[in-house]
Amino acid sequence: MEFTILVIVVLFAFESVICYLPPSIKVCHLSDPELDRCIIDSVDRIRPNIASGDFGNGTKLLAMDPAFVQRLDVDGGPSLQASFHNCTVIGAASFRIDKLHFDKRKKTIKVLLSLAMMNLRGKYSMRMKLSMLQLDGAGDFQTNSSDVKVLLKIHYTPVERNADDGAGSRRPGIRFLPVDFKVKFAGPVRFNLQNLLNGRPELDQVANEALNQNPDLLLDRAIPPIRRFFSDMFTTVANGVVRDADLDEVFPL
Repeated sequence: MEFTILVIVVLFAFESVICYLPPSIKVCHLSDPELDRCIIDSVDRIRPNIASGDFGNGTKLLAMDPAFVQRLDVDGGPSLQASFHNCTVIGAASFRIDKLHFDKRKKTIKVLLSLAMMNLRGKYSMRMKLSMLQLDGAGDFQTNSSDVKVLLKIHYTPVERNADDGAGSRRPGIRFLPVDFKVKFAGPVRFNLQNLLNGRPELDQVANEALNQNPDLLLDRAIPPIRRFFSDMFTTVANGVVRDADLDEVFPL
């Protein structure tokens, strides 16, 4: 989603990947004493490209606003089993970079983001024990949230790759380790799930209000699969971006 595009932009913000660099990206130099600020400015500059997924010159990636998540499963034991699928996510363009730091020695990039709003809609199925209610429904759902915090920690390691020169020589490359993704819903979250009581629509409002009075009961159990989903996505995309690049092309001295 929008965070995946941010990972790509952070990687593209270095002049060294010029062979992959779309014209919309502002390059940053590792020797720049304000390197972190330069990368932040580069990301802010291409906010419309991040939303549309079109970076120009034939570089087209996933559209981030709206974005699509095929499926998220929530396993909370006997008291909660849920699945959310065919989800549309709106709000990518609302992101703000609160902090960004590139640690050359530790080979790590840390990014703290805030999203002013993030809305999801799609299909769900769920069984959940909520106080005196036994929720057992399936249907359409919508979730509205504000002030969402995201922390990304991206770590890379040097590797050796075949030079493809026919002589069996090797060249230095780069590989990203699984991206550490953390999310916190700092602002209010509101759920609207239809058919929560499986055929008793007159009580849907009561059931949704009960859920909205205790949103952490669902959110706390949903965060682990959300983290796994986005960690896998970021790692796959980041390694795809640099799979043909030399180490000194990605991070020149």
